Amino acid sequence: MRRQLVVMVVVCLLGAPSLASALGLGKIQVKSSLYKPFDAVIPLLSVKPDEVDSLKVKLASYEAFEKAGLVKNSFLREMKVVVVEGDNGKPVVKLTTQRVAKEPVIDLLLVLESKSGKVVRAFTVLLDSQ
Repeated sequence: MRRQLVVMVVVCLLGAPSLASALGLGKIQVKSSLYKPFDAVIPLLSVKPDEVDSLKVKLASYEAFEKAGLVKNSFLREMKVVVVEGDNGKPVVKLTTQRVAKEPVIDLLLVLESKSGKVVRAFTVLLDSQ
C-alpha cells in the first residue's frame, strides 16, 4: 500500500512540470482610467516562439458571458483584442477601445486558442477616475 502511494506521488510530481509550462494569461495591467478610451495589456505565460503566430484571442460570446455569470457590456462590442510584442519583448494581449469607458467596473471573458489547446479566463477591471 505504501509503495503504491509513493509511486502515485512520483508520477504526479513528474507530470507537474508539463502542467506548469501550459499556455496561460497573466495579471491584467490597465493603463487607462474612467472616462478615457480603454487600454490594457495581459502578459501571455509560457508561450513558445513558434506558437505566437498561431495564437487567436477574442472576447467570449454573449452566451459564454451569461454562463459565467458575467455581463457583456455593449461597450465591449468594439474592443480590439490582439496579440502584440510587449515592452519587454514578450507577447501580450492588448485590449483597446476608441470609445471612452463610462462604467467603473468592466467584466472581461477572454478566449485564447493555440495549437496546444484553449484557455478561457475572466477578468474584472475597476477603473479609477483620474
